[in-house]
Amino acid sequence: MSINMLSKTKKLIRVIFLITTTVCALTAAGIWWSVGAFFPRYSQLKTEYIVNAVPKDASPTLRLVTYNIAHGQGFKDHASDWRDEALTRQKMSEVAAVLKKIDADVVLLQEVDLNSNRTHHINQVEWLVDAIGYHYWACAPIWEKNYVPFPYWPIEHHIGEVKTANCVLSKYLLSDHRRFIFDKPDSNPFWYNWGYIDRGAQHVVAHINNKQITVINVHFEDRDESAREKQARDLLQWTASMKGPMIIAGDFNAPPHNAELRYQDDETIDIIRHGLVDETEAISENQHRSDEQSTLTWPSHAPRSRIDHIFALRGAQVIQGRVIKEAGNASDHLPVWAEINY
Repeated sequence: MSINMLSKTKKLIRVIFLITTTVCALTAAGIWWSVGAFFPRYSQLKTEYIVNAVPKDASPTLRLVTYNIAHGQGFKDHASDWRDEALTRQKMSEVAAVLKKIDADVVLLQEVDLNSNRTHHINQVEWLVDAIGYHYWACAPIWEKNYVPFPYWPIEHHIGEVKTANCVLSKYLLSDHRRFIFDKPDSNPFWYNWGYIDRGAQHVVAHINNKQITVINVHFEDRDESAREKQARDLLQWTASMKGPMIIAGDFNAPPHNAELRYQDDETIDIIRHGLVDETEAISENQHRSDEQSTLTWPSHAPRSRIDHIFALRGAQVIQGRVIKEAGNASDHLPVWAEINY
């Protein structure tokens, strides 16, 4: 081999080495940034409260609302739609106004961002606590990533660093805060699940005078039907040994069976109903059949599905319930309210 050919070969090897090293380094950095926190299946978490807070005097009934606040971003035509800080703050103010008007004793929230890049590092639970005046709250982070490169373009609209949670606000003392993380869809490639959003259930106990009520705040998978049905079964297994009055509510991402064509084979709500004993619902099937439009919760601007639910059981019983249509498009969901005997 000539000296000239040897020199060219060495240069080629150096270029290949440099390219390979750069690709490996970028891949490793990308994985590190996008992976973030992996939560254990079960966790014991703390509750928060305002110092010297005085719990509300017990009422004969409990008023509870569940509301997916869509990260304070309102309705989006596409998940990748960007919201600037001014619009995010406007939507958060609208959400706060809705909740203040409802004035529930206990509020179950889904899709709450805690200092995330996409929502301009606003701690949304602190925003709502300050704006509405709840004294007790608990947040269970379910998705925390160092960097999420979505939407892929433009780069400045990447989700970036994200931390989102299920949260409970309460006028009553809360304790025994726990989190349960569901399995991700088996249909996703393993590498996709590294950065894919977690779903979870949140457990708290509300203390109302000498009574304790277990409250389960749920957010199920939205895209994969089989994963969602498995999450429903796992939820029932997790709560089976819990005693006393219980409320299970949240964004189930599934309507009652055969409610619409998109979900015609979805068994999620039937699984929940059949697995609960003496359950009552905020929106009864009779109510749904007599006035279907008033019971739909998503999307808020033109509702066509009822995917947000409240179930009371084990001595707790729904007296009345309704969808809060007055909430408008503060979120892409409408809140569901119920008055409950306990």
